[in-house]
Amino acid sequence: MLETKVSREMVFLTLTLESLDNDLQSLFNIGIQLEQISSLCKEHDDWNSPVAKIAIEHQIESLGIATYGVSLEDKVTDTIERIIKAIKATFKRAYEVIVRWTEIVLDRLRGLKGRLRKTNKELKEKEEVDITIPYGTQLTSLAIGDTVDLDKVVKRLQSVVAPLPSIKASSEKIIYKFNNAKRMGDVNALTTLSDDLMDYILKHYKLEGKKHVYTSKDVYPGNRRIVMDLTHPVPNFAFLQTEGVEVKEMTFKAKDVADAIDLLDLENVLKMTKNVQEFAGQVDKLMKTDFDIMSGNRDVTTELLKMAAPIAAMLQKPPRTIIGYFTTTILELESLLDILTRQSPDKK
Repeated sequence: MLETKVSREMVFLTLTLESLDNDLQSLFNIGIQLEQISSLCKEHDDWNSPVAKIAIEHQIESLGIATYGVSLEDKVTDTIERIIKAIKATFKRAYEVIVRWTEIVLDRLRGLKGRLRKTNKELKEKEEVDITIPYGTQLTSLAIGDTVDLDKVVKRLQSVVAPLPSIKASSEKIIYKFNNAKRMGDVNALTTLSDDLMDYILKHYKLEGKKHVYTSKDVYPGNRRIVMDLTHPVPNFAFLQTEGVEVKEMTFKAKDVADAIDLLDLENVLKMTKNVQEFAGQVDKLMKTDFDIMSGNRDVTTELLKMAAPIAAMLQKPPRTIIGYFTTTILELESLLDILTRQSPDKK
């Protein structure tokens, strides 16, 4: 019952984050379009143009707000400033949710750690025998191809979480540069940092593809591949089941599954998850104080608006997806271990 409630909370928080991603993208799009209209009006002195008035009022009305200012130019300036404040609030909310999300994950992993200690004590009183597991949830969730190879499962899961420290280190540099960008040179440096993080993720997971859709060469437990889709303004990073394979019944010893879980170094994953939570807390704190992308010139602001949604997604989506997938999969291993432990006969 408790795990079911926790699972529901995870779904609620994930849906909230997806909604916040969409809100950010809408705000960025309107801000960018208003900046473009504003630039054209300034360049050609078109503030009194009926067409410009229609274009500006449409963008403002899509936000559902009343604007202040005597002139059309004043209204645009007021709206952009309010968009920036809304972006800040949405950023802050997203990272508040991530802090809560990681807390739930940490609770699940800590609970798992305690249960595994208890199971390992029970295994000392059990015979080491082969137990047949029929086709079902655990095998489907752990299979690579049509079998569950515990060595492969361990290696793939180790590979999944390995980049988390590097992603966090890159994310700290990116958020600092983003928040302190004042000149186009800062924007270029930010672009380089963002591209470097993207390249690192592509190389580590051996993502291959074209037209900005990349798929991992390796298959992960559950017959999933990592897919990174850069065709949308908000990039997507997901473990997708790209091939349906029938998994036949298999035999396991409980001790072999317990040893596989031990190799996954749960303590280290707890530490990395805690680091992700701390980073989310740092960003949340930053949003309360220093966030101000309007402090540079308007060209810089426009470029930051264009970059902010992809950057926001790349900073929080991969770590959250990686940790979520690892947690779900190791819980499937625990479920398999529990079945094997209960079915193993007691020592005589």
